[in-house]
Amino acid sequence: RSFICRLTEDKKSEKFFRVFYDRMKLAQLEIKATVTVNTSDLGNRKRDDDTPDKDVPVRKKAKDSVVVVTDEAREQLLEASSATKKAFNSYRREADPDDHFSTADGTPSTGDKGQDDGEMSFIIVIMQPILRFLQLLCENHNRDLQNFLRCQNNKNNYNLVCETLQFLDCICGSTTGGLGLLGLYINEKNVALINQTVESLTEYCQGPCHENQNNASKLLLAIMESRHDSENAERILYNMRPKELVEVIKKAYLQGEVEFEDPEEDDDSGEEEEHDAASPRNVGHNIYILAHQLARHNKELQVMLKPGGTNGEGDEALEFYAKHTAQIEIVRHDRTMEEIVFPVPNICEFLTCESKLRVYYTTERDEQGSKINDFFLSAENLFNEMNWQKKLRAQPVLYWCSRNMSFWSNISFNLAVLMNLLVAFFYPLEGLREGTLEPHLSALLWLGMFASLAIVVAMPQPLGVRTLIIATILRLIFSVGLEPTLFLLGAFNVRTFTRGYKAMILDVEFLYHLMYLIICSLGVFVHVFFYSLLLFDLVYREETLLNVIKSVTRNGRSIVLTAVLALILVYLFSIVGYIFFKDDFILENGASMPNKLVSDGMCRSESGENNCTTELQVDGTEPLFAARVIYDLLFFFMVIIIVLNLIFGVIIDTFADLRSEKQKKEEVLKTTCFICGLERDKFDNKTVTFEEHIKEEHNMWHYLFFIVLVKVKDSTEYTGPESYVAEMIKEHNLDWFPRMRAMSLVSSDAEGEQNEIRNLQEKLESAMRLVCNLSGQLMELKEQMTEQRKQKQRIGLLGHPPHMNVNPQQPA
Repeated sequence: RSFICRLTEDKKSEKFFRVFYDRMKLAQLEIKATVTVNTSDLGNRKRDDDTPDKDVPVRKKAKDSVVVVTDEAREQLLEASSATKKAFNSYRREADPDDHFSTADGTPSTGDKGQDDGEMSFIIVIMQPILRFLQLLCENHNRDLQNFLRCQNNKNNYNLVCETLQFLDCICGSTTGGLGLLGLYINEKNVALINQTVESLTEYCQGPCHENQNNASKLLLAIMESRHDSENAERILYNMRPKELVEVIKKAYLQGEVEFEDPEEDDDSGEEEEHDAASPRNVGHNIYILAHQLARHNKELQVMLKPGGTNGEGDEALEFYAKHTAQIEIVRHDRTMEEIVFPVPNICEFLTCESKLRVYYTTERDEQGSKINDFFLSAENLFNEMNWQKKLRAQPVLYWCSRNMSFWSNISFNLAVLMNLLVAFFYPLEGLREGTLEPHLSALLWLGMFASLAIVVAMPQPLGVRTLIIATILRLIFSVGLEPTLFLLGAFNVRTFTRGYKAMILDVEFLYHLMYLIICSLGVFVHVFFYSLLLFDLVYREETLLNVIKSVTRNGRSIVLTAVLALILVYLFSIVGYIFFKDDFILENGASMPNKLVSDGMCRSESGENNCTTELQVDGTEPLFAARVIYDLLFFFMVIIIVLNLIFGVIIDTFADLRSEKQKKEEVLKTTCFICGLERDKFDNKTVTFEEHIKEEHNMWHYLFFIVLVKVKDSTEYTGPESYVAEMIKEHNLDWFPRMRAMSLVSSDAEGEQNEIRNLQEKLESAMRLVCNLSGQLMELKEQMTEQRKQKQRIGLLGHPPHMNVNPQQPA
C-alpha cells in the first residue's frame, strides 16, 4: 500500500503529523530563546578581538570603539539571555519531563555546550531531516501528499505548510521585527537548514499545487492584515522584488486562462468548488491584493501595478484584477477605522444596471440623515436578484430577454399607443377588409418596407427600426385587415414571467405586469376597447405624472376629511332649506318637492345638473325673499368656493412639496457621500477629491460586494475583518459603516500636523548644525590658543633655562 493510504486507512495521520507540528513549534521557541545569546556572544567576541590590539594608535582605536558593546550593555544582554533560557527550559520540562536536553537547574546540558561556540541546539538541528522527509513526501509533484500536508481531514488538522513558512520566517530573524540585523541570524551553522526549508517549501507548491500556493499567499495577506505601519511591508519587499511580484501575478493569470479554456471534467462538485477557490487565477488575485497593499509603501510597485505602467505586457491581467478588486473602510469596536481590500465575488457580475439605478435613486434617509439602513435592507433583495440572474444564464433566451427589460418595456408602450391610434381612427372595424389600397400606393408601401429593412440591416438605428415597424404594420392592415393586425399586436404584447410563486405574489412589479397581461388578453379575446387602459403605463413610466397622482393620494386623509366637511355643510343647508324654503324647490317634471330631507339635500347639491330647479320670485313683498338670497349666497360661497378651493389647495401644496423633495434628493445625491454622509465641501483643499472619495474609498457598490462576499464565503476562510463584519451583519448592527468619517481626512489632518512638526524639526536640525559648527570653531580656537600657549611656554623655557644665571653681573 502507498504511504498516504496507510495514514488515511489506519487513522494514524493525526498522531503522525502532530509530532512534526510539535517539533516545529519547539524549534521556533528555541530560536526565539537563543537569538539574544547569539547577539551577546557576538559582542563578547568583538570585545575579545579588540583587546589584544594594544599597539594600535589612539585615534584609530577611538574610532573602532563605537562598535564594541560596553560592559553595562553586555551585562544586561547576558542577564536577559539567562532569564530567557531559564524560562524556556522550565517550559520544556513542563511539556516533557523526560526531556534530556536540559538539567534540573535550567542550565544547558552537555548536548548544548556547543551553543557557546555558535552551534545550534539539537531541537533546531533535528528540523533538517524532518524537512527533508517532508520534501521527499512531495517529490515528483505528488499532489495528494501536497494537499495532505495542508489538510488531513481529521478532528485536529495540522497545517505543516504554514508552519514551515513560519519556521523560515523565524530562523531568518523576524523575531526582532526587522531584517536590518539579518547577518546575526544567518551564518555558516544554519545556512544548510535555511536552504532545506526553502527547498521543502518549493516542493510543497510545485506541480503546481494551487491549493498550497493559495495557502501561502493567504498567509502573506494575514501578515498584512489590519497593519497600518510599514514594518511588515518592508520585510516582505526586502525578500520580494516588485518586478518579480508583478510577474508572478501576470503568470498566474495566464495560467488560469489556459485552464479556463481547457477545463478538466470533474463530477465531484465539492472538489470542483475547492479547485475554483485555489485556481491559478484566484492565487494571482490574492497576490495582486497583497501587492496592492504593499504598493502604499513602495512607489515603484505602485507604478508597476497600473496597466501600461511598465512595457505594456500583461495589461490584461492587471486590468482584470483591478476591475475585480474593491476596497472599503470599516469602523472597529474601538471606533478606529480600517481599510479592507478584497476580491469581488463572481456573482456580483449579474447585478443589473436597472437595479443599481433604482437603489441609488429610491433609497430613503432615516432620522439621522443616513441611507445605510435602507441600503442594508435592500442588500438581501439585490443578492437574490444576482442569484436569479445567474440561474437565467443557463437559459440564453430568457437571459437575453432579462438583460433588455428596458428595451422590451419601450416596445410594449409603443405598441399600446399604436393600437389605440388604430382603434381611434378606424373603429368600427367591420367595414375594413383587405384589398382597399390602390395598386400604386400598395407598391409604394412595399417599397418603403423593403427600403426600411435594408437600412436596418446595413445601419441598425432606432429611427430605421421604427420606420420598418410602421411600414410592416400598415402593410398588414391593408393585406390581412385591421382586426387581425390588432390581434397579432395584442398577442405580441403579452409578456413572459418566470419567477417563483412567493416572489411573484409579494412583488409589486409582478402585480403590475400581471395586470398588464390581463388587459392585453381582454383586448385580444373580448374587445379592443380594453387596449385604452394600457395608456396608463405612461403614468408608471414618468416620474412627473407619478408625483401628480401622489399629490392626491399622499394627503388622501386631508382630502377625505375636507369632503366630509363639505357633506356636513350640504346636510346643514338641506335642513335649513327643508324648514324654510321647502316650497321653492320644484322637480323638472313640474311635480312639487317631496317631503323628505334627503331629497332636498340631493336637490340642493345637484342643482347644477338641472335635476331640480328652484323658483325665486322677484317680489320684495315676499317675507323670506332676503333670507332666500342670503341662503343661496352662503351655499355657493361656503360649499362651492371655500370647500373646493381647500381641496385644490391641499393637492397643489402636496405637489409642491413633492417637487421640492425631489430637488433636495437630487442635491443630496450630488453633494453628499452615500455611505458616510460627508458633504462635498469637506474635501476642499484635501489630498483626496470628493469624486475620488465616492468612487474609491466609500463606493456604495463595494460595500454591497463585501456583504455578498461574506454571504458566499466559507466561514472557516474568514479573515479578521470579515469575521467582524459577518458577526455585525448577523446582529443587524450597522456600526461598522463609517459615519461622518473618512480615513483620507484623518490622514490629511495628520499629514498637516506632521508637516508642521517636520518643518520644526528641520529648523531645529539646522540650528543644531549651526551650534555644532560654532562649537567646532570654538574648539579649534581653543586648541589653537592652547597650542600657542604651549609654544610660548616652550619658547620661554628654551630662552631662560632654570639652571642658568639670568643676570650676567650677578656673582656665581
